[in-house]
Amino acid sequence: MQKNTTIISGFPGVGKTFYAERSNEEGFLVADSDSSQFSKRPDFPACYIAHIKENIGKKDVILVSSHKVVREALAKANLPYILVFPNRALKGEYLKRYAKRGSSDAFLSLLDEKWDEFLDEIENETFPTKVELGPGKYLSDVF
Repeated sequence: MQKNTTIISGFPGVGKTFYAERSNEEGFLVADSDSSQFSKRPDFPACYIAHIKENIGKKDVILVSSHKVVREALAKANLPYILVFPNRALKGEYLKRYAKRGSSDAFLSLLDEKWDEFLDEIENETFPTKVELGPGKYLSDVF
């Protein structure tokens, strides 16, 4: 039986991995498609989009990266998705989340420096359905 698959593009720290692990334990089929397994390939993001397409109909939810190049490729492939991201005012909360999960100093610096730029890009998106998370909220709180 073919599943009705939802694609969710989640900003770092929204709880994609936790959501996938918990959902799969409950029998809900979720693919946590980490783009880092594909991003070093010369055919990225096409290879990543192909991987996503392969899972449509097989999984209930496919969790994907929120990188701009991935979002643009999803739109170009006409793959509807939900973009989950934090409220702009939650920068401090998210930097603490990254540190708590063991993210590298380089990652922390990147998100600290590019926070507003990344959120500006997301807020200007028109293709996806968008879900903005408030304080203390995670993907599992809204799905």
